[in-house]
Amino acid sequence: KGTKHIENLAKATVIAFDKTGTLTTGKMTIDEIKVFGEFDKENVLKYIYNLEMLSNHPISTAIKQYEKNIQKLDVTDYKEIAGHGLYGIIEQNEVLFGNKKLLDKYQINHNQANTQEDAIYLVVNKKIAGAITLQEEIRQNCKDITKNLNKIGITKTIMLTGDNEISAKKVQQQVNVTEIKTRLLPQEKLQEIKALKANNEKVIFIGDGINDSPVLAASNFGIAMGEADAIASTTADSILISNNISSLPDIIKTAKRTMLVVKFNIIFSLLVKAIVLILGAIGIAPIWLAILADTGVTFLTVVNAVKNIKRHSKYNICNKLHNVLKYSI
Repeated sequence: KGTKHIENLAKATVIAFDKTGTLTTGKMTIDEIKVFGEFDKENVLKYIYNLEMLSNHPISTAIKQYEKNIQKLDVTDYKEIAGHGLYGIIEQNEVLFGNKKLLDKYQINHNQANTQEDAIYLVVNKKIAGAITLQEEIRQNCKDITKNLNKIGITKTIMLTGDNEISAKKVQQQVNVTEIKTRLLPQEKLQEIKALKANNEKVIFIGDGINDSPVLAASNFGIAMGEADAIASTTADSILISNNISSLPDIIKTAKRTMLVVKFNIIFSLLVKAIVLILGAIGIAPIWLAILADTGVTFLTVVNAVKNIKRHSKYNICNKLHNVLKYSI
């Protein structure tokens, strides 16, 4: 969308990450299943699976891996409540699946369930039928990201997530982001980004879901993961095609170096032209010098820009940017 995005990337002071699908792969495994009251494990898994099959959340895959033979059922009146969970009618039963915010919204007493803080609840006809806890797989290339960002001067990294504090801290311990904000609704993520910008921070946000689209648009530079939702990819300023978060410090370094080259070339061009203009005004600048100040300086600035491409010792920066960032048209 233009060179202004390279400038915003180069000026970044804070990087904010979504959690699921960004710092984690989005692949989940079931850690624990609890069943309550008259309900049985088979029905709990069946209801969760059939609701989750209609969403883009990876929990359904985790359930399928846990239990291979799950009966498929029709779901009516399905709706996804952002930051809360799912609702649907299954076998004439009102079924909810989500966090404590969802239970509070529908006035369900969750104190009756003795579960971990990060549990996700299944409610059938106003009664808690079961709860599951999940484990997420961290992207291997994320583990040194904050250390490498510190080397290029970005010392503030934030994880913004709708999940609870326990699951967020598990991820924080592995990727070492400096700050976490938990239990955020999409609009609350947006407010966090606006607050950072109000403090004169230049913010890069990296996300992957449709709920991240407003945040991607509001940040100074929005990056969508290569596996991101189509709306998020369209809204973002760039797409991390490789899903390789560890390449981010090199991308920012390239942007910084590019801006230095641009500024040098502008100053150099104006300075040479000003000198030749002065010499011409006093009558001592031959025609060949005027041509040199025009086309010759253009050639030199191009050569200087090409030197920037060659400067990376491991591989060509131009190719790297082409492979990693795809700018939206």
